[in-house]
Amino acid sequence: MSKVRTHVYYLTFTVVMQARKVSGERGFPIHGAIIGEWGSGKTIASKQVAQELRDVFYLKFRDRNIEPDVFIKDVMLAMGIGPTRGFLQNYNLLLNVLSAKGIAMPTLIIDDAQYLFLKKNLLSFLKDISEEMNFVYVFVGDYSLKKLIGGHALDKRIKLIMEIPAMDKRTIEELIRFHSVSIPISIDEIFEITKELHSNTLELDYALYLMKKAQKQGQNITKEDFRKFLLSAK
Repeated sequence: MSKVRTHVYYLTFTVVMQARKVSGERGFPIHGAIIGEWGSGKTIASKQVAQELRDVFYLKFRDRNIEPDVFIKDVMLAMGIGPTRGFLQNYNLLLNVLSAKGIAMPTLIIDDAQYLFLKKNLLSFLKDISEEMNFVYVFVGDYSLKKLIGGHALDKRIKLIMEIPAMDKRTIEELIRFHSVSIPISIDEIFEITKELHSNTLELDYALYLMKKAQKQGQNITKEDFRKFLLSAK
């Protein structure tokens, strides 16, 4: 599904570009946040955007005990920079690499950011490198992230907070094209069924995969069959 540009991809792209644009206009970093449920396709979309845009990098934050000296290594690895041992050495190395490569506004998409916002020491570190190295952040997480934003000085710079809609007709069309599947009902009908069943991107993707397998076996798919496939994908 990495080749599919879903509504989550376009939303992520827009938030990244808007954060960078506003940061440039204001003269200091402005950050964004993207909120969505599991299965909406946040991770795939975040990686797509990072792969397609220069100076935009992807980092998945893992729920673990971690100090700034380890976290800076994770940031550097996400940016393709080989870290050294000490914190100060890595801090200076990061500064020097950004300067040498002419990266004026490095942008970091941080996935599973709800875990990061529970660790105030790391937020302080992010605030420091944002101010010194002009880092722009787009925090991506589940709905708990929305509740966690607001208790740190860094949060005052998070001005673009977007929630991911469960489904979008453009995503339905993209997934049908990706699976090369013949659908016996209209896009509008599919959209209504996904809303009724509260289905997300990954569930629809799997339902269409099941439908394609059934069609290859000679099964004639009906509207009710589609509904059953979508229910089985939950």
